[in-house]
Amino acid sequence: MRIYSEALRSRRERLKALGLRHLPRARITEFALDQDILLDEYAAPVIQHLRVLGVPVPPSLYVGENGGQRASIYHSHEWTMCLAMDLYRVGFRDISGLNADGLTPLQTEVRMVSKGESWADTFCRWLIQRGADPFLPYLPAPDDDGDWFSPRNVSPKGESAPAIVTLAHVIAGSLGRRISPEFPQRYHDQDFWIQPWAVPILLSDLQDGNDCHCGPEGGFVSYSYFLIQAFPDNRRMILDLTLVSRMQKLFTWHGMLLDVARYQMVFRFITFAILSLEHTCFLAGSTSDDEESDMSSCADEEEEEARFSLFLSIMSDMDSLIARTFHSADRGNSPGLNFKLSQGRSRFGSSKDSSHPNFARFEKRFDEPTLAGVVGLLV
Repeated sequence: MRIYSEALRSRRERLKALGLRHLPRARITEFALDQDILLDEYAAPVIQHLRVLGVPVPPSLYVGENGGQRASIYHSHEWTMCLAMDLYRVGFRDISGLNADGLTPLQTEVRMVSKGESWADTFCRWLIQRGADPFLPYLPAPDDDGDWFSPRNVSPKGESAPAIVTLAHVIAGSLGRRISPEFPQRYHDQDFWIQPWAVPILLSDLQDGNDCHCGPEGGFVSYSYFLIQAFPDNRRMILDLTLVSRMQKLFTWHGMLLDVARYQMVFRFITFAILSLEHTCFLAGSTSDDEESDMSSCADEEEEEARFSLFLSIMSDMDSLIARTFHSADRGNSPGLNFKLSQGRSRFGSSKDSSHPNFARFEKRFDEPTLAGVVGLLV
C-alpha cells in the first residue's frame, strides 16, 4: 500500500511538471499548477489539454477514463480506509475537490450513508475530520428513487420542494440509527457519546423547511434527523419498555451539549408519536397497515383535534418547565440537567396536562408507566 501511494505521488509530480512546461499561463493558474500542492483534482483536465496541444503523455500518467473531467482522488468508492489514509499522508489533500457535477467527495459519499451503508459512515467521518464541509446541500443522485429524507420528499406527502436538506441532516440521521431499536445489532452505551467531529453537526441550526408539529417551527434541524432515526415513529417501538432507559442514556451522554431548544425537541417528538398524531412532513404515511388498523377507532377528525389539543397543552407545560430548569441550573458545574425518573409518575398524575379535558379519552391508550417515565426525565 505504501509503495502504491508513493508511486502515485511520483506520477502526479511528473504530470504536474509536464503541465508547467507546456501549458499556457492561464491554464497553469486555472489548474493550480503554480501552487505548492500535489496535483489531484485537475489531473484529468491537465492531461486533456496536453493532448490538445499535441504533447505526448506517457500512459503511466493517465488517471482513468473520465473524459478529462475534474475529480478528487477521494471521489472514488474503490479505496479502503487504509489506502485513503496513506494517500493523504503522501500529500493528496483535495478533501473538498469538486467533480464534474460540482460535488465534493463528502457530498457523493453521503449518498451511500443515506442508503444505510455503514462503511460510508466511517469515510464521511474521516473526511469531516480533515476539513470537509458538512453543511453543503445534500443532493441525491439523478437516478435515485428518493430516500425517506430526500429533498424531493421534504414537503407534505412527498410533494416537490427546494433542496434544503444538508449533509449534516443526513449524517445526524446515521448517528441516530446506531442507537435505534431497528438497528440489526444491539447498541452500546458508547454509541450515545458525541465524538468531537460530530458536535457541530448535531448542534447545527440549519433547517430543512419541513412544516410539522413533530419538529421545531421553521423546519427540522440536524438533531431532528438524529431523533427520527434514534426513536422511529412507530407506536410499538416508541412505547417499548426500553424507551425510558434509552432516553436516560441520551440525556446522560448529550446533556452537556444540548440547549433548551433541543431538550424541548426531544420531548416534542416523543410526545407527538405517543399521541399518534398525523404528520405533515416526509414522515406522513409512515404508519404501518397494522398500526392504522389499531388506530381506526380514533381516526375521526374530532378525535384527532382532541389529541392535538392535548399535545399542545402538554408541550406548553413542558417547554416552560425545560426553559425554567435551564435558567436556574448552573450549566458550568453540572454535567447536564438533574433529570429524575422517579418523579415521573407523580408529575404525570398531578400536572395540569393529565387534567386536560381530553386526557380521559386517551388515558387507556397510553403505556402510562412509559409516558410517566418520559415526563419524569424532564422534571
